[in-house]
Amino acid sequence: MLGDRANIVCLYKILEKYSDEEHILSMSDITGYFMQDYGMKIDRRAVYGAADTLIELGYDISVYKENGKGYYLRSRLFEPSEVRLMTDAVYSMHSIPQKQTADLLEKLQSVLSIHQRFGFKHLTSADADRKTDNRCVFYNIDILDEAISRQRRVSFDYYQYGLDKRLVKRRNEPYVVSPYGMVCDNQNYYLVCIK
Repeated sequence: MLGDRANIVCLYKILEKYSDEEHILSMSDITGYFMQDYGMKIDRRAVYGAADTLIELGYDISVYKENGKGYYLRSRLFEPSEVRLMTDAVYSMHSIPQKQTADLLEKLQSVLSIHQRFGFKHLTSADADRKTDNRCVFYNIDILDEAISRQRRVSFDYYQYGLDKRLVKRRNEPYVVSPYGMVCDNQNYYLVCIK
């Protein structure tokens, strides 16, 4: 029985990775990808069964009976235009380090087929040199989100750049505040809080 469940998951992953409206997979494409990606030999009936199960579970899959060509994933978590919009937003955020920008974009684009991802290869950030070097941005956002939801106070040191372009503490003792929210403005995050 594990084989049937594995077939369902593998078929979905294959359709997600290789198919879209312009790249419809034939039965031989699908069985080839099962072997290539998972080392699994699968017959037509198992593919039919897995596709039927995915459709019953609510996945929007176009099948041969419907289009006369083969199989493809008709809708995705995000459409290419939505991924493009989020890609541009991530590129423009100065508060996200370059490495984390690349990681985020890879995750965002993973919901697209490999053919749709190809259209994103030419995109680059004009402001790459303005990105922060602080790799703790996401960690700090998580901590602040948790403090806000639990209504807990937080303490932190506030730094600013001096005339010599080095970070210096704004004051000797840490700030202790009650955070209420975070605002993203002008490509930076700001904490909304009271003392």
